[in-house]
Amino acid sequence: MIQLVLPAPMQTTLEAIADGDTTRQIARRVHLSPNTVKDRLAALYAQLGAKDRANAVSIGFQLGVLAGRLPTLPCVLAEGVPLDALVAARERLGLTQRDMAARLGVSRVWLCHRETGRFLFPLLTLQRYAAIVGVDLGLRRELSPAHEEEEGEAA
Repeated sequence: MIQLVLPAPMQTTLEAIADGDTTRQIARRVHLSPNTVKDRLAALYAQLGAKDRANAVSIGFQLGVLAGRLPTLPCVLAEGVPLDALVAARERLGLTQRDMAARLGVSRVWLCHRETGRFLFPLLTLQRYAAIVGVDLGLRRELSPAHEEEEGEAA
C-alpha cells in the first residue's frame, strides 16, 4: 500500500493548523519567525492544492497525512454571519480592525477579508470575535447523522 508522507516541517505545520494554532503560535512552537511560517504555509497550500488553512486540514485528513478524527470546530467555517452587526459592534467599542486582529491573533488583512465577506470566518475565531464585541450570534450546532451517532456512543 502506498502511503503519502509530507516532509517533517510541512507535517508539523499542518498538524499545528489542524490544532487551530495561529501563525504566531506555530512560530513559537517551532522556533521560527512568523514570516518563515507564512512561507511554509504557502508551500504547504501549494503542495496540497489547498486554498486556505481549513482546506489544507481537510485535504490532510482525506489523504491520510493527518491521523485521528476530523476536528469538529477549528476547521468549521461559518456561513450566514451578520458581518455588519459584528463590525458595527466593534466600531461602537472603539476597536480598530488592527486592535481586533491583535486580540484574535490574526493579521489585519486576514480579518479584513473576513469582515468584508471575501472569506468565511472559522467558527472558533467567530465565536471569540462575537464574545469580544458582546454580540450573541445564537449559534447552534447542527450535527450530521454520523456526528449524532458518535456523540450518542460517547454518552
